[in-house]
Amino acid sequence: LGETTRAPLHLGVVSTVARPTVYKLLEPILQPQEQGPMHLYQGSLDQLLERMAAGGLHLILSDEPPPQGLALHVYSRTLLETGVCIRGARPLAGKFREQFPHSLEGAPMLLPMPGSGLRQRLDAWLAAQEVSVRVVGEFEDIETMRVFGQRGQGLFLEQLPLIAEDSYESDSELVGWLPGIKESIYALSPERRAHRLDVKRILESTHLPSKKSPRSTRS
Repeated sequence: LGETTRAPLHLGVVSTVARPTVYKLLEPILQPQEQGPMHLYQGSLDQLLERMAAGGLHLILSDEPPPQGLALHVYSRTLLETGVCIRGARPLAGKFREQFPHSLEGAPMLLPMPGSGLRQRLDAWLAAQEVSVRVVGEFEDIETMRVFGQRGQGLFLEQLPLIAEDSYESDSELVGWLPGIKESIYALSPERRAHRLDVKRILESTHLPSKKSPRSTRS
């Protein structure tokens, strides 16, 4: 088939998934791209599940598992597990690095929106440390949060990307790792078995030490 007649691949990406991670997970289908052009949609998990239920998405990359009780049958596979750290612009990071995590008391923080999986895990971790931070910004888009953080507007969360540490922007530094907090990236699909070659390549490019079986979420 010619390029113009190939069926597009419709992908959804939850907006709190880091872009370097998205690129790394989709890299196996970029060259060659047998199945046709890629259409990439971003939004909340609820928005993307609605689009999938209407037949508009082949796959969703999410940092949250699918909620229970969906009318749509969603099959979930874990593609990646990664650590989470707090970073900040150089002067700010140096100020709060000493005696981490207790140094975070009153620290200016840029955070994902309340209700997101990562925010809920961070809030629980801070409560366990008996530390209260000063929230100066909340973001739906993780990359916008990172830009504000790199400009010195507050400390921010960073998932360990699938790139070398020295690939980070030089104007942000590590403040500390969040022990016990792991971010998982899930591939959600309406089918138990992938029929498209490009979807199969994404699912087979898992970055876990061991495979996990697909899970069905049903009403």
